[in-house]
Amino acid sequence: MDPFDLFVTSKEHGWGLGLATVRQIIIAHDGTIDYTSELGRGTTFKISLPLLLGDLEKLDPTFR
Repeated sequence: MDPFDLFVTSKEHGWGLGLATVRQIIIAHDGTIDYTSELGRGTTFKISLPLLLGDLEKLDPTFR
């Protein structure tokens, strides 16, 4: 079962649209989302988004 599939949920309430929506937003911003899952331990998601040089200068004005 892929957690990004539409209408997939392990919850009693909900539609199973959340992760599919999140993935589409991340892809639209040229990013990636990956996950690892261990039975009994949980699931970890890793989101990577590109950072443009201009963005870095906005975050840290001392960056040169």
